[in-house]
Amino acid sequence: MSRLLLSLVLLALLSGCGSDSEPRKATDQLVDAAPVVRADLVQPMLFSGVSQAAERADLAFQSSGVLRLRPVRIGDEVAPGDLLAALENPDLEPAKQAAEATLARLQTEQTQAQRNVQRLQALFTEGAVGEQTLEEEQTRLESLNDQIRQARAQLLSDSGRVDDSRLSAPFGGLIGQVNFEVGEYVRAGETVLILGGLDVMEVMLELPTAVWKDLRENQPVPVDILGLGTATIGEVYDIGALADPLTGLFPVVVRYPGVAQARAGQRVSVQFEQRRPDVMQVPLSAIVDPIGGAPRVYRVQQGTAVSTVVEVIGFAGTQVAIQVSAGSQLEAGDQVITAGHMSLVNGQRINLRAPSDGALAQQH
Repeated sequence: MSRLLLSLVLLALLSGCGSDSEPRKATDQLVDAAPVVRADLVQPMLFSGVSQAAERADLAFQSSGVLRLRPVRIGDEVAPGDLLAALENPDLEPAKQAAEATLARLQTEQTQAQRNVQRLQALFTEGAVGEQTLEEEQTRLESLNDQIRQARAQLLSDSGRVDDSRLSAPFGGLIGQVNFEVGEYVRAGETVLILGGLDVMEVMLELPTAVWKDLRENQPVPVDILGLGTATIGEVYDIGALADPLTGLFPVVVRYPGVAQARAGQRVSVQFEQRRPDVMQVPLSAIVDPIGGAPRVYRVQQGTAVSTVVEVIGFAGTQVAIQVSAGSQLEAGDQVITAGHMSLVNGQRINLRAPSDGALAQQH
């Protein structure tokens, strides 16, 4: 029995001596890399607002009266000079006719007085009439001239009031609002119709300082009319100088040409650019944990991956602007790992894939 136990122990020892007790050498991680660059980062930013007609008018009568005619409705398209509404005021037309009659009478008397002055001037030269008679007729003519000037002013005023009883389209466009129906009493100055043009539209936006500071008048900007799927190019028309004290945003007006089916009240999106000058940039794929609490990149250093903590300060397409945290080293021209780095640890040996090998699939 003792010999059997001894044989089993020796067999176990021999088996252990024959095994490979050294650890297996880890295989280098295969990765892709791209260089760090310094350049301006141009970041597109979208802002939206509600469109309105650039050319618009609130139309009102300057006299009070009853609305007797309104041949247009909301949404009607009108041409310049089209009649939009008419007011009924029984005092306007008679006053104009009376002013016309007064002017005509005074002009007739003026003509006769001019002839009398010429005739009396000839008789005075011959000594047939006295100077007083001539002067009286000259004075009467001057008085008639003054009365005619007053009568013309009165006729102009009465004619204007009659014209003001009719609202005509000052430009072509669409009727955007109707406030009175036929038969209703309208006070002077009350808005009866609102007319908006179609040739040029505009939208007012509120922009942050970072975008506002780089704007200039007439600067072209892409405009997208949401819901229509229509894109066009507009331009910056007005740039506000004072920001809203509550929001800190600046008012900016963008105008764009009227396109098919473009109307006031549509939602419009305008693209601006925020430029960050001379910032360090890496591909987005190089960022590990971009939305977590500790974004970092892996820098290639002598065949190893060195973890470098960074701060993400901006995005533009596939490029990311970063700042290097204190104590970390990263400069333009350094290589950062863009693929094969999700399972890396700091200091791990790597094998940089040649460009001809193709891109490594992203690890998740």
